[in-house]
Amino acid sequence: MKTLSKKTIAAVSKYGKEFCIWAAQENKAGNGANTISWSFPKESGLQGRTRSADAAIDAGRELLNSAITLKYNQTVRGAGFPVYAQRISVGTARGYSAEYNDNQEEAHQRAIDNGHPTAWTNQDAACLTADYPGKAEAHAAYLKEIADAVELHNGQKVEIEGEVFTVRLVGSHVSDPIHFIRF
Repeated sequence: MKTLSKKTIAAVSKYGKEFCIWAAQENKAGNGANTISWSFPKESGLQGRTRSADAAIDAGRELLNSAITLKYNQTVRGAGFPVYAQRISVGTARGYSAEYNDNQEEAHQRAIDNGHPTAWTNQDAACLTADYPGKAEAHAAYLKEIADAVELHNGQKVEIEGEVFTVRLVGSHVSDPIHFIRF
């Protein structure tokens, strides 16, 4: 992963990661720094401060353009997705084929040739279970894994197995809640 600049780190600590990414997306959609500056929380004292909005926009752009490296079966979550939801993991043609001792490169090329994605996400299914010894501890560890997962944002760049993708959040209500669009 690319190291973030000092200006971006300062802006994120001052305005928050979510606001910086939102500001960059709003700017890309056509809103200027002055318009965005009026969206700062009133209690921040930053409303109408165009330079602060510029800093947030620049930080958001850098965050969105710095690719995070993901790997097969890694737990991820979408920004704004509930933490109590099921685990979301990264899937790849190469990783899946490796699990079943298939040729990884052939599987990757076959996915491309057939118009299938080479990277995707899967959301665990939910089911009810009876109480059993250790259930509470296992569930707590499961929720901690989700809470500690890499948080992905719409438009963010990610690198998976040497390919760069743009993240598209679909929603936590579907089995493939995060899509990776080849960049």
